[in-house]
Formats: sequence, C-alpha cells, structure tokens
Amino acid sequence: MTKSSTPLGQIGWLAGMCVVLFVVMAPLTSLRWEDWGIQISGVGLVCCLLPGTLLFVLQHFGRDTHSVLPLLMVGMLFRAGAALLGLLWMRWVWEAPLEPVAVVMTVFYLAGLACETWLLMPPVVVRTRSATRPEEDAQRQVGGRS
Repeated sequence: MTKSSTPLGQIGWLAGMCVVLFVVMAPLTSLRWEDWGIQISGVGLVCCLLPGTLLFVLQHFGRDTHSVLPLLMVGMLFRAGAALLGLLWMRWVWEAPLEPVAVVMTVFYLAGLACETWLLMPPVVVRTRSATRPEEDAQRQVGGRS
C-alpha cells in the first residue's frame, strides 16, 4: 500500500477512506438512532472530505516549505472547524440529537486526521548501526586510538 504525492491521489485516498467509513458508520448509527444515522454519517463524510481536499490543494501550491508541521496544524484547524460547523448545523438546523452527532463527528474527525497525517508525512528513514562491537564504536568516537 503506497501513498500518493499528488493532490489528486491524496484526495482519492481521503475520499476512499471517507466512503469506507460512511459504509461502516451509516448502518451502525441507523441501528442505534434510526433515521438520523444516514443523515449524520453523510454530514460527517462531507465535513471530513472538504477540509482535507482544501488542505491537499494548499499543500500542492505551498510545496516550497520544508516543514510539514504547519500544514498538519492548518489541517487540524480546518477539520475541527468543519466538524464544529457540521455539529452545529445538525443540532440547530435539523434538530438532531446531540449524542449521535458528537459520536459520528468525532469518529470522522479522527479518521480524517489520521489519513491526512499519513498522506502528508514524508517517509521515515531508519538508520542502522554498523555490526561492530561496542568497544570498537567507543574507540572510533574517541579518535580511533587503540
């Protein structure tokens, strides 16, 4: 499983994760909260996909930055803002019960954040030490004296 470095590929990964999460969450929430399950899961999908898409597009145009951390922070703010707006929309406009909205938004928020982080982080290179004895390593650090 390899990740993509193009915005379209990253958006595709995020969309796939959101759709799979929707397919899992909608029936489960429908069993517990009847008619609200599919609606709340749909809003969760949109509130997860839109900020991630915006973040990947911004990352593509801001490619000159050497640090991924500011992009992850911006992504967290976008995602938290979208989740909060979705929660407020469902609660005040559609008058949905608070418990399912909070549960579904939290699940979509965390899954989207994990997917974004995985897609934005560069590959990790693990350095291995040479297969020498500790005494030889200590001698090399001191200056090569025997």
